[in-house]
Amino acid sequence: MAITTKIPDIETYTPSTGRIIGEDGLLYNLVDLLGGGGGGPGPPGPPGITLVENLIIDPVGWENVAIRKGTTIVLPDGKIFTFTADVTLSAEHLDTGSSFIIGGDYHINIGSNGVIVLSLNLTPPSGFRTIGGFHYGVNRINTIAPANVTNGIVPRSIWTLAHRPKCAPEGMLYLTGGVWVDIYLASDDGNGGLHSKYNALPVSGVENLNWYAASERLAINGKRPLFYNEFIRAAAGSPPGTGSGNQNAWSAATERATTGFVRNAVSNIGCVDCVGNLWEWLNDFIASGLGETPGWFDPMSGQGQGQVWINAANDFRAVLAGGSYFNGALIGARSICTLFSPWNDNPGFGVRGACESASSGQTQNYYL
Repeated sequence: MAITTKIPDIETYTPSTGRIIGEDGLLYNLVDLLGGGGGGPGPPGPPGITLVENLIIDPVGWENVAIRKGTTIVLPDGKIFTFTADVTLSAEHLDTGSSFIIGGDYHINIGSNGVIVLSLNLTPPSGFRTIGGFHYGVNRINTIAPANVTNGIVPRSIWTLAHRPKCAPEGMLYLTGGVWVDIYLASDDGNGGLHSKYNALPVSGVENLNWYAASERLAINGKRPLFYNEFIRAAAGSPPGTGSGNQNAWSAATERATTGFVRNAVSNIGCVDCVGNLWEWLNDFIASGLGETPGWFDPMSGQGQGQVWINAANDFRAVLAGGSYFNGALIGARSICTLFSPWNDNPGFGVRGACESASSGQTQNYYL
């Protein structure tokens, strides 16, 4: 690893404001120079400056991540830091404790002296800067055996300043095509919104979670429901439900379970409870166009949200996916339900959040 003494051609850098005074005497914003947070050169800055943060963080087995040789970042004190060799991070780098915990969202923090710590604290300590992070959970090993899962760092949950969702990255993983999805069914964040947390009770129609409420509460944290083509990719590899037990999916019960309660209920990429527990509201809709003479219907009577012009009172419907605790052996990773309208709620209906990637030209590897 190497630390330069100074960012070239920069006279003054104030970490608390992110402002730079160049040799030309003008004031510049470091975020702009880093291309909106990293990943590429930004707008023209002080003469001779091209600041590029290049971060590559890969999984190494299930218990380690590696910051790759050539990774270049700006330290909290404004100096450029370049990794001249791969650096492997493990539980030995934790700021507290001696092992990772299931459901933990870890931040990778680097200090001005080059010291790296892993922390569950979302706020970096004084003199440190967060450059990435990951989620520690349950992973499906690449076989068809439902119980073939293992604890470990979820490979697709690894994020950096150059490769991350627009919303908060905790509890999320990268799907494909610039989309991130929640690892867990959405639960109450205590502030009116919804988030993705392990061992939490997912919200449902018990809390009046119809499609509208699900979308509004996800939006508080910058998320949205998944589309069906996203859901089937996120859910692929999830074991189907059964009619006589809950070993591989929460699908033969009488009420919802906490997220991650069934250890085997994990997809190929690490999403939990895609099959069973709760049906998930999606961002897809259908309308048959059949039924009565078109007209105004008032299925949301008393809500003050207007009426709908459709062919029948329930002709406009939002798609649900995955199945719930009362569907037994009928459900799997491609199951859908097209019976209910977005204003309906039900104790067996929940939601999972998604978010687009932040602007970046950088990709990430996920090979173990």
